Amino acid sequence: MNIPLPPTDNLYKFIAIFGLVVTVVGFVFPRILIFDLQTQIIKLQGEVVVLQAIAHDLHPKPDGKDFVSTYVEVKAKLQVIEGLARQIESLAILFAIGVGAGVFLMLNGFSFWYLRVQRYQDKILKNDAEKRLTHRSTRTRAPTARSG
Repeated sequence: MNIPLPPTDNLYKFIAIFGLVVTVVGFVFPRILIFDLQTQIIKLQGEVVVLQAIAHDLHPKPDGKDFVSTYVEVKAKLQVIEGLARQIESLAILFAIGVGAGVFLMLNGFSFWYLRVQRYQDKILKNDAEKRLTHRSTRTRAPTARSG
């Protein structure tokens, strides 16, 4: 499998392509992680509901061991849920920073590339094409016969 090489002929083009890659990675990667974390939260919330129902049925008994252990387990799962929610918030910030930085690099790279390089290359190409066309048209003209 051939991996495409980044453009190294022009710094602005490289910045633009790099910004595009950062934008795509900054958009996709945190979304995948956030989805996984949300799935874990939903699973843990289901377990908490089950444990709360079990704790409700146990009612504190004189020794209270089953009730206390279930209560502790519920508290631990709720703390895990809170930790996962904080991770989601951090990933959302990472998402915003990554996409923002990528878009900034991409737009600046493409605009500098066009304004400082590409439009001059287009003018050179246009002038070269016009020279070839005028040279070809003067060369292919047949001499006219004058009657005298």
